[in-house]
Amino acid sequence: VTPEYVKSISHHNDTSLVQEESVTYSKTVTKTSSWSISNKIESTLEVTVKAGIPNLVELSSGFSLAVGVEQSSSLEKSESITESDTINVKIPPGKTMDVEITVGKANIDLDYEAKVKITCMNGSQLVFPSKGIYTDLHFSEGIHKGEMRQVCDILNNKHSDRM
Repeated sequence: VTPEYVKSISHHNDTSLVQEESVTYSKTVTKTSSWSISNKIESTLEVTVKAGIPNLVELSSGFSLAVGVEQSSSLEKSESITESDTINVKIPPGKTMDVEITVGKANIDLDYEAKVKITCMNGSQLVFPSKGIYTDLHFSEGIHKGEMRQVCDILNNKHSDRM
């Protein structure tokens, strides 16, 4: 899963009271899923003919014919999803709050093999192998993290500390 940046913001409270700030974010992602399938059916006809006069001459002849069809098909589905939220943070006096919002992104490529079974109206069955690739793109919900820090005051010779 790859983190994808959505929003990063920093709020500083230079008052003597606790401040409450709101961080609003919105992200639109397009999720695309696709299938690809390959199928092959082959039929063979073989004919052999024997003719002759017993104990004198015998002739044999024949032929074989193989006919096959291979088909590939694919299907793709896309949907756009907009995720938005508001995060409220409380910032103590003299502190700075850094807020970072990310979304996890995962690419999925999955090879598959299957057996396709077709049952005819007379009860006979045709079974053949099939294989393809399933591709998907998935996003997680927005994840936020906040980090508070005190800003360094150079004039009064105070140092910065992280909490």
